[in-house]
Amino acid sequence: MLHVVRMGNAWMSDWAAIWPIWKGIVDDGETYAYPETATSEEANAWWLEAPPSRFVVAVDDEVKVFGHREDGAQPTRAR
Repeated sequence: MLHVVRMGNAWMSDWAAIWPIWKGIVDDGETYAYPETATSEEANAWWLEAPPSRFVVAVDDEVKVFGHREDGAQPTRAR
């Protein structure tokens, strides 16, 4: 079966779908140096920064978020 994948801007309303992906990656401890004890609210503030950063999500044909990334300037926040 062919699945259509679309990339689009991530919005605050996407956070509920992004959070479990973000948390799983951080908990693995191999990619990002965010604290494993971070709450959803803390992670949201770190991840969905204001412009010039741009965040995109990958959604399938059922509009389920299955990926996300930051597209833009390198973050300057402390981790």
